[in-house]
Amino acid sequence: MKQISRDLLNPFRNLFLMGLVCLILLNSVGVAQEGEKITALEVSGNERVNTLIILGQIKTKVGEEYSGQVIGEDVKRLYDLGYFYDVRVDAAPYKEGIKVTFIVEEEFLIKEINLDGERALKEESLREIMTLGQGDVFNKRLLKEDVEKLTSLYREKGYHLAQVKAEVKRLGEQREVEITLLIEEGEAVRIVEIEIEGNHSFPDKRIKKIMVTRVDRLFRRGIFKEDVLQDDSGRIISFYRGQGFLKAEIVGRERRLDESGRLIYLRLKIEEGPQFKVGRIGIEGNVLFTAEQIRNELKMPEDSIYSPDGLKNEVRRIEDYYAGKGYIFARVEPTTDIREEEKRVDVLYKIREGRLAYIERIEVVGNVKTQDKVIRREIMVKPGDVFDGRKIDRSRQKIYNLGYFEEVTYYTTPGTRPHNKNLVFEVTERKTGAFIFGFGYSTVEDFIGFVELSQNNFDIKNSPTFTGAGQKVKIRAKLGTEKTEYDLSFTEPWLMGRPLSFGFDLYDTTREWDDYDEGRAGGRLRLGYPLWELIRGSVAYKYEDVEISDVDKSASSRIKREEGDFSTSSLKLGLNKDTRDSTLDPTCGYENSISLERAGGILGGDRDFTKYVGQASGYFRTFERWEKLILNLRLKGGLVEEYGDTEYVPIYERFYLGGANTIRGYSYRDVGPKDEKGEPIGGETFLLFNAEYTYPLVRNIKGAVFFDSGGVWEDTGHINSSDIKSGVGIGVRMLLPIGPIRLDYGYGIDRHAGRVHFTGGWAF
Repeated sequence: MKQISRDLLNPFRNLFLMGLVCLILLNSVGVAQEGEKITALEVSGNERVNTLIILGQIKTKVGEEYSGQVIGEDVKRLYDLGYFYDVRVDAAPYKEGIKVTFIVEEEFLIKEINLDGERALKEESLREIMTLGQGDVFNKRLLKEDVEKLTSLYREKGYHLAQVKAEVKRLGEQREVEITLLIEEGEAVRIVEIEIEGNHSFPDKRIKKIMVTRVDRLFRRGIFKEDVLQDDSGRIISFYRGQGFLKAEIVGRERRLDESGRLIYLRLKIEEGPQFKVGRIGIEGNVLFTAEQIRNELKMPEDSIYSPDGLKNEVRRIEDYYAGKGYIFARVEPTTDIREEEKRVDVLYKIREGRLAYIERIEVVGNVKTQDKVIRREIMVKPGDVFDGRKIDRSRQKIYNLGYFEEVTYYTTPGTRPHNKNLVFEVTERKTGAFIFGFGYSTVEDFIGFVELSQNNFDIKNSPTFTGAGQKVKIRAKLGTEKTEYDLSFTEPWLMGRPLSFGFDLYDTTREWDDYDEGRAGGRLRLGYPLWELIRGSVAYKYEDVEISDVDKSASSRIKREEGDFSTSSLKLGLNKDTRDSTLDPTCGYENSISLERAGGILGGDRDFTKYVGQASGYFRTFERWEKLILNLRLKGGLVEEYGDTEYVPIYERFYLGGANTIRGYSYRDVGPKDEKGEPIGGETFLLFNAEYTYPLVRNIKGAVFFDSGGVWEDTGHINSSDIKSGVGIGVRMLLPIGPIRLDYGYGIDRHAGRVHFTGGWAF
């Protein structure tokens, strides 16, 4: 086997053997019949290789004179095909000339190909690049090429010492061969140093961050891969051209292996060239809109840094502007004029405005469970409307924000007239129901057990699946060492075919505090209606019985006065404006809300108070390079005050801060006024600020860094900046099938101690 392998992989020996065959033919057959006329030509012995393929390789032809030299070359060409184990030539008298017969003995079939020694690369990836496979005709040439391919692949992946050898075992009786590819991978070549030259405008560190190739470190493997380095060159050039260096090139890529062959030193040499900026900007072909209106859409104005990608984005912005006005057929063709001496690029945008497009028909596809009307009522355009690209994109966002679909896309199909288009929304449904049970731990509620049945796309009329109408229903029970809670919620987002949402909540909650127990039982009726496109108004009526019991004898007078049974009857009005791109995972936009709750008075109940709460929250991409790095800023404040016969705001209606959802690094209700025993009693005024950066680590998992700050004051007359507490920390956000999970470590700056916050969300 080893002898055959050496013959196979030694090209010089193969050439020697082929030459020897040619000499034998020339001396034995060719010379004896040189110059005679060939009257017939045949091929014999071939079973799988077509005769026409063989005849197509040979130069010997009927009617020509016999030449031993040509015969020898023909034999070599047939051997080079790789399909034949033996090739012989026979010449015999035939019809006043000679008949030449090429007698071939075909190679065996491949019984199997075994790989031995592969560890670093998967067997599937190795076999994918091979030409030969089980059942093929054995071919020495193709096997040699496969060996070279495997060796090259290993070297591309950083294994420069890898060797691949082939062993061929012939099974004569079965006329089959067994091939074994012996792989010696060796060690991967590790990168010791990356040197950058010629980068005058950007530091080495900036260039290296662009590259995937990395130096080997203690906790980071720096394996040299040729294909990755090649891609890195493209990334560097793309970066430079994005910064206006249109002539930038990689003029040198040096690699130096150490004596062991296991360590490599890399050197990249960059030729930056001049930096170009935007020169004159021209706009042609615009009739519908002024040049000034179009210029207002551009983000790469005159004298800014020019980049090819920036030009593509400008074209897209102009076309989007036209599409937003209904001109979806508008096209922009940019032309550039590079002024080398001035280092300026003049840009001319040639616009073909096209005709106004109209929506002929709206179709919905892909929804199996969800009713068409649930989707269509979120669409902000209708048949016959002008094709408004911005409204259509907003419609897609609204459909996605329903939470019923994994993906929502839209596209157009031709209408019955050239300027008409059919609009098609395509959705991919997701599971919207859940039955969850289990136990866990929360820093707010200690140990808890829970069971929950929910359906976010409920339809009470659609038995037995009860899905498809877009209603929301949830039944939940939570039992904990400190808190017990039972909830039933229902929401109809479109009441009687109108965008009027209706819902109700029933609940019963018991909570044990250090000095007293608090029980709440009641219900809430909710209505909501869109006042404008992004602004929604809401009204809610709540009736609640509250019991403060088991007050500790050593409790303060502030808490003892709360003991007893009380009822609260209140009406709450709210306004909400939401421009977020997604309610599930927002990356841009903001959500602002204000609410006013009035309890008592003509509504009845034992408590009279008015509560005001306002919140502003925004999501921003602050770094162009890291577009997935999202900053969330939130500012929230509130005021509650008593009126009428109520002498003070009850303890259970006051504000508290501290904990996982307000100021991390502090325990729940730890920030704010306390009585003389240190028991939290809450305040009538609060202000809270949160800043949080999140970045995706792996699928459904994000990392977070945050800063929280805020204060609670007994009333507006006692506001003091010294009462503001702050915390910083890091966290992890996980979106699991059971719901969102948050794990944070917050360090309380004012308490000089850290605290872990763990919460599991079962949000409806």
